Amino acid sequence: MTESSWVYDGTSFWTGDTPQAVRARGAHSRGKGLGGLSAFSLENDDTAGTMLNSMDTGLR
Repeated sequence: MTESSWVYDGTSFWTGDTPQAVRARGAHSRGKGLGGLSAFSLENDDTAGTMLNSMDTGLR
């Protein structure tokens, strides 16, 4: 559903987002009539704002 990636090594759990996963999450939110998306941090987004733009695209 959300196309998210994750790694679990038996002790620690890490998640990561791709533009595709963020767009899918936005589309899912839109389809369910939800109010939007949230992001914990966008400080490592590239100068083109790829992740932020993916959030916007997924919600349209």
